[in-house]
Amino acid sequence: MTSSHQTARAIVSHGPHSKGEWKLENISIPSVREDELLIRIVATGVCHTDLYFGGVDHAMANNPVLFYPRVLGHEGAGYVVETGSGVKVAQAGDPVLLSYMFCDSCAICKDGNPGHCVQSQSLNFVGENILSSEGSQDGSIGGSYFGQSSFSSLAVVKQRAVVNVKGLVKDDEELKLFAPLGCGVQTGAASIVNVAQVKAGQSVAVTGLGGVGLSAIMVSDLTA
Repeated sequence: MTSSHQTARAIVSHGPHSKGEWKLENISIPSVREDELLIRIVATGVCHTDLYFGGVDHAMANNPVLFYPRVLGHEGAGYVVETGSGVKVAQAGDPVLLSYMFCDSCAICKDGNPGHCVQSQSLNFVGENILSSEGSQDGSIGGSYFGQSSFSSLAVVKQRAVVNVKGLVKDDEELKLFAPLGCGVQTGAASIVNVAQVKAGQSVAVTGLGGVGLSAIMVSDLTA
């Protein structure tokens, strides 16, 4: 089903956060398209990548990847409000986690490695100018960051970036705890399991104990 534009509250990056240019304001959310879902966000992690993309100087604002204004956020968790006609991954009311985007059509994606999609940069770091706000100069705001832009009360998300967790969480509080799985947890875990390929009995040194580092340690313990 499709709906008319809706209003949401979002953190819009108009410039570096160090200069106080992240603003909480009303934005306009577009109608869902055939392969999209409208998600009510209940929680989102704050990744170092968000801080980097929302911390660059205005001198870099004409960069196709590093630009303003935009809504960041890529560790979203929430509930499906509505779906496009072609969506099969979830239905209204389902709890979901949001993660990165991939094309699902290049040779790398078809080989089962969507994290290395050849269109990863454009789909995740550039996104689309699908949002709008009275607070931006021409009204348009960059959205679909990592396929989601979860620093918003509502987000329009491609179904490829959605993981249905119906039956795995019992309430909002549990769903909130799952939000970092969208990036930090899987990054730390994959560093140990897929990249370092740590085996039982081996020693591991983890530098930094944020979401990624702690996830690496948790998975290291599971491999022991």
